[in-house]
Amino acid sequence: MHFPFIQHSVLIIPNITVTDLEKIIEIKTNIFYNFLQNTKLNIAVLDIIKKFSKTNKIILATNSHKIKAEALLRHYTLSSIFDKKYYKESYTHLKGNKYQYVLKDLNIKPNNVILFEDNQDEIKKAIILNIPSENIINLPKGEKNYEEIYNLC
Repeated sequence: MHFPFIQHSVLIIPNITVTDLEKIIEIKTNIFYNFLQNTKLNIAVLDIIKKFSKTNKIILATNSHKIKAEALLRHYTLSSIFDKKYYKESYTHLKGNKYQYVLKDLNIKPNNVILFEDNQDEIKKAIILNIPSENIINLPKGEKNYEEIYNLC
């Protein structure tokens, strides 16, 4: 199995051999695929994205590696919802700020972005890049009532 992201991962664990890292990645990947059928799609968030997609382009920018993100998208037949997809491998060289890469690649001004995010650290990174806080829709993890967010779209 080939892991195109291994060169970036070596920096995370000092003194690890490439062979050991490959073993860890293979084990994690196998566990992911073994439990993929046990994952649960958040239908409320999907409904928000589908509603929003009627009048806007939908871009996926994820901190997941492409192999895992694509597996999830295929599993739930969601690939066609997104106009473009960005994975961890796309922007690892930017010290983890995926939004910097996406804004530049799409040539979009920060104030023209509506961001759906569930991670507070990623929200802070978006604000640093001048994505207005009122354009950031915080999607808390877990079972939540998303009716208010759905009505905003």
